[in-house]
Amino acid sequence: MVSPVQMFLEGGGFQFPVLALGMFAMLFALIIPLAIGFAKWRVPASLALLGPVGVVATGLLGTLFGMQQAWQAHAVASAEVKDTLLAAGASVALYTLLFATVMMIAAAVLACFAAAIPAVAAVGPEPRVDVRGLLAAAGGAMGAFVVAVILCVSVVGLGELAELGLALPVGLLICALVTLLTIVACGRIASEDPLHQGRIAGSRFFIAMCGALALILLGEFLRSAGQSNAARALAVASAEVKAMMVYQSQQGASNGAWLGWLLALVPMTAGTCGALHWVKRIDGRGGVGAVISLVSIVLILVMMYAARSASVHQVAGLW
Repeated sequence: MVSPVQMFLEGGGFQFPVLALGMFAMLFALIIPLAIGFAKWRVPASLALLGPVGVVATGLLGTLFGMQQAWQAHAVASAEVKDTLLAAGASVALYTLLFATVMMIAAAVLACFAAAIPAVAAVGPEPRVDVRGLLAAAGGAMGAFVVAVILCVSVVGLGELAELGLALPVGLLICALVTLLTIVACGRIASEDPLHQGRIAGSRFFIAMCGALALILLGEFLRSAGQSNAARALAVASAEVKAMMVYQSQQGASNGAWLGWLLALVPMTAGTCGALHWVKRIDGRGGVGAVISLVSIVLILVMMYAARSASVHQVAGLW
């Protein structure tokens, strides 16, 4: 598995705007939920997801720029330097997307953390322990985790999961962290105030969505990394081992994607179960926030798919 440092160093000049926007997205994801919870800003917390949207859009531009470099090299370069220029363009195309995904995972986890704090500490007048919400969230998380494990073993297999290396403990760690934050956020509620009850219910959904997004992005990162390895194998491997290397890389890509998507069920189920009791209290602003969240997540996934398809399939076609 490539390291973030390697992604940055081999990704070309586009990594600098990705890094800058990624840092801004993480700061944005931290400040917006805290300000809404404690300073009572009258804006949806889902605006924090606009930062990751900008990061993945920049990553998509870097991917397209790298592909342009690669195709130009393929068309006009001499045989002596063609492979070097192709590799440089491919690195920009592939590593820009991977580095942008790492930054987005960090922003999603920070947004989950920042929204969970006011959900416990600033719940409105006369707060009380939400026993029903807390038990529902914990029970939903446990049930979803059991289902996710069963599906992972059934679809991927124990042997293939073990071959994911560090990706497996990292995925489980992120899953445990965001799920714990989601459950903690379901611990308190305003006693009688419908406005605050609706805000807390909306925040629980938002926390669950950010936690699920972090795990989905992890799965997509592993898919992109595996497909990138497959594309590089086409370029550098001998004919005898090329087919095996491509198959292994594609298999690892598929297994990593399954891991992330299935683990995403855990925080999402916890947040949904913890908020269902109060969903009728969510006002119009909460509905707007839900729409912004869904649109942001769809944009992120669509742009990631477009960047991965452009880079992997076209780079593989160059050789």
